[in-house]
Amino acid sequence: MNSVLDPVGTVVNVPAIQAQLEQFIQQWQAEHPSTGGIRIKFRGIVDIYPEIFQFLLNAVDVFIVLIEKEMPQLAGADKKATVLNAAGFLYDALIANSLPIWLRPFNGQIKALLIDVVLSAIIDFIVSKYNVGSWVVTPTT
Repeated sequence: MNSVLDPVGTVVNVPAIQAQLEQFIQQWQAEHPSTGGIRIKFRGIVDIYPEIFQFLLNAVDVFIVLIEKEMPQLAGADKKATVLNAAGFLYDALIANSLPIWLRPFNGQIKALLIDVVLSAIIDFIVSKYNVGSWVVTPTT
C-alpha cells in the first residue's frame, strides 16, 4: 500500500502481529456474534461504525507497540507498511462485509481512504507522540 501522505516501505512478516490479528478478529466476533460480527438487527448500521473504527484505532496502536517491540531494527517506512497491512486485513475482516449493499461497490475506495489516508496520518501522529515521549502538547507563543 502506498500512502498519499507518507510513502511506506515493504511489509514484513511479524508473527506477533499475525497472532494479534487473529486475536482481534476472535474478540470482535465474540463480542458481536450475529451476522458476521455486526448486530444489524439490534442496532442501526450507523451506530456500529464508530465502534468498529474505535476498535480499529486501538488495534493500530497495539500493532505499533508490537512492531516497535519485536522489530526495533526495521526502518520506519517498513514498520508503517506492516501496520497498515495489518489494519487493511482487519478492515477486510470487520468492515468490508458489514457495508450496506449500496456501499459495497465503493469498498475499494472506502478502504483506500480509511487505510491509506486516515490511518496513515494517525500512525504518523501516534509515532510522533511516542517518539516525543509525551502526549502533552505545550503551547508555543
